[in-house]
Amino acid sequence: MTAKKITMLARPAPASPDADNWVNDQPAGPMKRLTIDIDLGKHKRFKSLCAALGLKMADEIRRAVDRRISELQKKGEGTA
Repeated sequence: MTAKKITMLARPAPASPDADNWVNDQPAGPMKRLTIDIDLGKHKRFKSLCAALGLKMADEIRRAVDRRISELQKKGEGTA
């Protein structure tokens, strides 16, 4: 019988700090899905820009909604 030889690999590197930041940057609280219709051209431009910059479309839309909510609250047009 031939002896079985197992090659041990090096331990994987620890997770990068970016992984921890990604987890910590997730929105708090329950989420609600929002579906909107948007012009095809705008969608393509937005998707291309986000991809080129390494951004997630959903995160950018959430930030835009947060900014707009703040604007409306300052004007007194909305309450949340």
